[in-house]
Amino acid sequence: MRIMHVVTTSVINGVGRHVLDLAVQQREHGATVVVVTGEHGYLFSACKERGISISVVAGLRDHSIDPADFEAGFLSELTHSKPDLVHFHQRVAGVKGMPVARWFGAKLVYTHHVVNYDYCIGLQSVTSEQVPVITVTEVGAKFLRNSSSMPLQVTHIPNGISRPKESGVRLQGVNGRKSIVYPAYIHREKGIDLAVLAMRLLKDRMGETAPVLNVVGEGPDEENMRELVKQLGLDGLVEFLGVIPDILHPGLNAAALVLPSRVDACPLSVLEAMSCRIPVVAAKVGGIPELIPDSGHGVLVTPDSPESLAAGIESVLFDEEGARRRAERSFERYQGKHTAELMARRTFEVYEEVLGSQAFE
Repeated sequence: MRIMHVVTTSVINGVGRHVLDLAVQQREHGATVVVVTGEHGYLFSACKERGISISVVAGLRDHSIDPADFEAGFLSELTHSKPDLVHFHQRVAGVKGMPVARWFGAKLVYTHHVVNYDYCIGLQSVTSEQVPVITVTEVGAKFLRNSSSMPLQVTHIPNGISRPKESGVRLQGVNGRKSIVYPAYIHREKGIDLAVLAMRLLKDRMGETAPVLNVVGEGPDEENMRELVKQLGLDGLVEFLGVIPDILHPGLNAAALVLPSRVDACPLSVLEAMSCRIPVVAAKVGGIPELIPDSGHGVLVTPDSPESLAAGIESVLFDEEGARRRAERSFERYQGKHTAELMARRTFEVYEEVLGSQAFE
């Protein structure tokens, strides 16, 4: 089987990691896999390192490129790779690439990586027949089934990841303080401001034993958050570490992962924490409760509430044994439901329905 994955961006995010893990697993099970993206970056480099064929097609991300030039470039990649099936990720990739892939004669599949319907608008209308849609969350699947005016063939496949390997990165608490980590885009949508405000509450309550929040990532709100840290007197308690690829691993020495998102689908940082037995404190939004279903697996906090977030972090810091038990249950849940191999098996089942032949070896 020859599979082509098409993804708009190549940045360090959940979609890029999803495509990478899926491509690696599919190759290991006998498929010929190629990836097409709209830019150089994390995904491009990671595929090259793992021996996955990947190319950049101008115009997939750069909207200033003449559409005809994009279509010619993408058609050239299709002609060269001759895929049996083209698997699209992200709306722009689907809207731009599906008509060309359909004309070429390949079968199509689309993965919906968010929880709302807007990102699927236009995908069905650009093809002559229905395209199977995979969702990484059950809430996303329900939303599509209930919101679409068109009949959609929707399959929910829980997101999966390969377990991160040990790396040399290890968080060091200052003066005996424990370290917690926020490994996400620095943007209001991910709740970075809520994390900073919660740290102010923790400083007031815990004094010299308050933890250090390590912010790993980049984003448009970084400058504003640095200023907020200064205004709140949190210098030394909130550290901005920049982008650190593969930050989450079993030896990180993090007392908790903190993710107070206002909107989220299936954040891979939570899955990575689960696979590394790192306690999770996250907002009860989107698909996060599908990963952390109850208080036996992690701490879910009220969305948009610094007070609830601070209380959740405190509960992990003050009850280390309870946090350890929850992290162990989450690890078991990861092994039983969210590995990259399980995700690949279920995706192959969709391919088999589309192609009418066995895909998984």
